[in-house]
Amino acid sequence: MREILFRGKQLDNDEWVYGFYFRDIGNFIKELPSSVSTPIHLVSPDTVDQYTGLNDRHAKRIFENDIVEICGGKEQRYLIWWVREMSMLTAIPVDGISFNGHDYWNGQYPQFEYSTFCLMMQDPWGDFRDIRVIGNIHDNPELLNGGAET
Repeated sequence: MREILFRGKQLDNDEWVYGFYFRDIGNFIKELPSSVSTPIHLVSPDTVDQYTGLNDRHAKRIFENDIVEICGGKEQRYLIWWVREMSMLTAIPVDGISFNGHDYWNGQYPQFEYSTFCLMMQDPWGDFRDIRVIGNIHDNPELLNGGAET
């Protein structure tokens, strides 16, 4: 079973925290036994991302809204994005990407060709791809426009 994990930026200091996500923390606190000491952090809902269950080549967790780079031959960048209409996680090439207020779009996705779907992390011949997280849309929006990684 894959690990269920979320991240979000704290409201008070803009630092990332990791754990479970509760939309209505008031009811959660009421139900906690008094003997449980659980750290609770208020986060910006716009920054909450779920772990995909996959790690990059450096064992760094890949979350939705991460920007990844596939190395080997021609380097390509992708945005890991939850497509609401399809109820699926996908990888959108960042070339020509824009946000329409609801989803990111590059005029071409969804692409479901096995050879181009980077979350499979394998090509049709069974070779694993070299994937690394280079940023995310919250901390590095410039990466969506071809900017250099930080």
